Amino acid sequence: MSRLSVTDVRNALKCPRFFVLCKKYGKPSRVFSGRFVGSMVHVTMQKSLKELSNPMIFSRAFKDSVHSKELVEKVVENFLYKHFYAVVESRLDKMEEISQIHRAWRLVRLAKSRIADLIVKTAAITSLEEVPGRLILGVEKPFKIKIEVGGCEVTLSGRIDAALRDPENGEVLLWDFKTGRGKNMRLDAAQLALYSYAVEELWRETPRAKLLYFSEEGLRRVEVSKDPERGSEIFKYILRMVKWLRGEEAPPRADLEVCVYCHLKSSCDEVFQ
Repeated sequence: MSRLSVTDVRNALKCPRFFVLCKKYGKPSRVFSGRFVGSMVHVTMQKSLKELSNPMIFSRAFKDSVHSKELVEKVVENFLYKHFYAVVESRLDKMEEISQIHRAWRLVRLAKSRIADLIVKTAAITSLEEVPGRLILGVEKPFKIKIEVGGCEVTLSGRIDAALRDPENGEVLLWDFKTGRGKNMRLDAAQLALYSYAVEELWRETPRAKLLYFSEEGLRRVEVSKDPERGSEIFKYILRMVKWLRGEEAPPRADLEVCVYCHLKSSCDEVFQ
């Protein structure tokens, strides 16, 4: 049985040889690690939603404001700021310039209105104590599922940023946090498609999957539609990944633009000469 993660799939889509070097030969994958600002936004969102999912904390924070969008936004911003400040303190040694902190906070605040809107709408159909359990299904939700592709069994693992329940129609919402304008949309969409498949397997529900891009232009929500053909292509690609690891096929080279900046270029030339 082969074991792959969603990050492995993302790396392979960007460069098959990079994926093999990291997965099979244990080379470090720092070239694709998140940047400072993106990491701060990502962690702040996760920690804030995690705390909001606690019924006791939620009830105490919103007991006098849950039906007012304006007041709810203020409370949500307090949660976001508290966790943002903690993240900043823990990463000061990695900061290159103070403007990164200002930019990260501007991006984090973009989510305030959307979170508040979901809270108010959920509170309109249930009691205050039940809002967090009904709205927030999971944050940083790990999963491990078995899939069969081309007669090969693969264990696929990953971690979903956030799963919520839409108060208007009851659908599961999958949120994946990204920063920037979506220049890696192909990779992001493939990643979220695998998360959607995992939710279907584990919860027996078909989710609405959305990429949340935090950029200076605002919070852009891109829905990843359920496309059976695209889903089939991803699983075919996973089978190719297994064959690359087994040495049954040679992984192709990525475009040269990626190679120029890759810290594993010398290892790549040596292994795949």
